[in-house]
Amino acid sequence: MDQLNKKIWQKVFKGHLVSLAIISIIFICFIVRSGSLSAWLLVGVVLFLATFRFIRSGYRQ
Repeated sequence: MDQLNKKIWQKVFKGHLVSLAIISIIFICFIVRSGSLSAWLLVGVVLFLATFRFIRSGYRQ
């Protein structure tokens, strides 16, 4: 049972990493095109919150 839980968690973790990477790449492209500092700050906050929530949800399981 624990082994199954571990496998599920690894799949979820990989999926989250992929989606986070895609989102960050899209944001970076958007920033490069707009070139504004406010966009940089927004992306930083969003990525920080996303990783923070993901880590917290990971510890809870």
